[in-house]
Amino acid sequence: MTFITQPWEWYVAGSIISFVMFLLYYFGERFGVSSNLETFFSIGGAGKFVDYFKIDWKQNIWNLTFIAGAIAGGYFWSYAGCIFLRSL
Repeated sequence: MTFITQPWEWYVAGSIISFVMFLLYYFGERFGVSSNLETFFSIGGAGKFVDYFKIDWKQNIWNLTFIAGAIAGGYFWSYAGCIFLRSL
């Protein structure tokens, strides 16, 4: 377990990220925080005004889960980081 929790070398982490991005591209999925804007606008009803946003947003639910996890993780670790730094 200590291997996972320790900082990784840039070439190891970069290789894993590249591999995951290649798999997403290969299977036809889009990935990124900015691609969530299209989904948010589609949910909000922008498809009534612009044809570009007439998409089935339910196909991108996995990407919305990613952004929700990023926000929740950032909030959690900002709180946990403060507790950790106070203990030093």
